[in-house]
Amino acid sequence: LAEEGSFAVRGIPTGAGGTLTVGFTAVSVHGYVRSFLRRITEELPHLDLELRELVTADQVEAIAAGDIELGFVRPPVTRAGLVSRVVHAERLVLAAPAEDPLARRGQPAAVAELDGRALVMYSPVESRYFYELVLGLTARARARPGYVQYVSQVHTMLALVQAGIGLAVVPESATALHPDGVAFIDLADAAAPAAELPVVELPVVELAATWPEGADNPALARAIDLLPGPGS
Repeated sequence: LAEEGSFAVRGIPTGAGGTLTVGFTAVSVHGYVRSFLRRITEELPHLDLELRELVTADQVEAIAAGDIELGFVRPPVTRAGLVSRVVHAERLVLAAPAEDPLARRGQPAAVAELDGRALVMYSPVESRYFYELVLGLTARARARPGYVQYVSQVHTMLALVQAGIGLAVVPESATALHPDGVAFIDLADAAAPAAELPVVELPVVELAATWPEGADNPALARAIDLLPGPGS
């Protein structure tokens, strides 16, 4: 996520038989990464996992330095010597205070309806992937929101929405956080309810797995086998 800060390594002891260090962005652990970790502990019970929450750029550097072996990042991964594969895609939704008119009407929101609204935005440095995604989306809809804060972590973004600072465009997996007083609204590619608003194609949020090319850790090879195949 955006994206997100880092914290100390946390181990999940699953017995002897190899160690694998896995990095992930914070919001991804509420979606695909959670299901992947569940599968890996079920199918590889003798593997010891060490988990690190890092933003995408820090994961790429850590893999290149040999500090982590498998990362879950926002694409594209352009660093030489790393292999990557998109493993998951999800939609964007709009987070709004529960009392906001867009939330109370019970209908999807057109992106163009963000024009003139206060919008909590992603940091162009730490959360470049989401920053460019949302910026491109609003530009295509000819919407000019007022960017009130720039943050790197989705849970911080939702706290600001909760405080009434503004709206936010977030990945659907963020709904698992269940913040009180925050409503999640579908975004419409068609311009409902106002037919004169422009129609825009809604992008998806992608998550990629990345690892060092030619790595010889058998634990990494077994974990890669549990990922969705290329193009799946």
